[in-house]
Amino acid sequence: TLEKLPLTANGKVDNHALEAMLATDLVQHSSGQVRDLTELKLTRIWGEILGLPLLGIREDFFRLGGHSLLAVRLAWHIEQEFDVSVPLAAFYSHPTIETQAELIRSSGAIQSPTLIPLSQQVDTDPVILLPGAGGNTFYLAELAARLGARHQVWGLQALHQRDGDQKTLTSIHNIAARYLNVLDEAGVTNPCRLIGHSFGALVAFEMACQLHSKKAPVEMVGIIDNPPPIQESSTYYQNWDHADWLVHIGIRMRKIFHAEIELDADSLRAMSNDEQNQWFAKSLVATGLLPKDTSTDYLGHFVELYRSNAIAGVHYRPGRLPADVPLAIFCAEDRDAQLAGPTDTDDNAIGWSHHAERMPYVARIPGTHITMLQKPNVNALADQITRFLMKIKTHA
Repeated sequence: TLEKLPLTANGKVDNHALEAMLATDLVQHSSGQVRDLTELKLTRIWGEILGLPLLGIREDFFRLGGHSLLAVRLAWHIEQEFDVSVPLAAFYSHPTIETQAELIRSSGAIQSPTLIPLSQQVDTDPVILLPGAGGNTFYLAELAARLGARHQVWGLQALHQRDGDQKTLTSIHNIAARYLNVLDEAGVTNPCRLIGHSFGALVAFEMACQLHSKKAPVEMVGIIDNPPPIQESSTYYQNWDHADWLVHIGIRMRKIFHAEIELDADSLRAMSNDEQNQWFAKSLVATGLLPKDTSTDYLGHFVELYRSNAIAGVHYRPGRLPADVPLAIFCAEDRDAQLAGPTDTDDNAIGWSHHAERMPYVARIPGTHITMLQKPNVNALADQITRFLMKIKTHA
């Protein structure tokens, strides 16, 4: 097994030396060992990012500890090494060195998928997970892994904003309709089990309403810790500037990744929006969450997507689910003032009982809005979801 890649004097991989090593069979072909130069380079990149030596080509990036920001670093390194741009979502369908090498070798236009296979241990009873306003399913991986023993688990990434989409994808109704088209094309709609966290909870609810209006089966809707918007919430963000959004997002990233990210809105306001993005990127680099020289284009797009989704959320007015669509509410036991939304409530069902013909199932989960999705609290969340799904089947 190759333990160390040969480098040139300036620290780059010595391709000629590598090719010679391959030619002399120093790297043997076997189930988990590298077979060509592309896989060798990826092995080095993975090792640097994950801090792990001697990686097999069929090991899963996320099971080895990879997460969304490490995936950003991986994408950056791949672009630097191979001059190939890989969308973050593609890492879910290509989570191994072997499959990523295939992507790189094809070197064509790599599409960013919307429907992500989060856990495919079984091929029955699909569950669809929808993420928060950032639109990234990476942080739902722990939950997906625990649900995966009984269910095929899919995630819906943020929809790719093509030309002309900016207006049509700024309402929950239109986002839900587009997601349903994605599910229909993939053939995973019968019946639907929709579970959304934060912003994703609103989209899941609207998807269920639209499915029911078409007389399509909906087995359940799960709301993870997000109350329904009310009329008064529609003006919540109207006076926010770019600095407010960066601080808002920075707080959430700090809590998800346990990183020391400190941003001051007043200091940021002395800069242009582009300069603010650069400062934010530098903060993430300083904490090790992003590699040096990362382009701010990705970060700028992410901030705009988050802002657009959050505003769409407060303008959404949910309908009312009929009695034949089971609704479950999974609430965080602990409230974090820094994560408080525009419509927080002390109501047991956090306001959703007004939007369902029958009383929702309500479960309290240890942790906050964010830590309920992290170890060890995510075990309790997965158990409650599984219990609710089994209860539905029993009474079907």
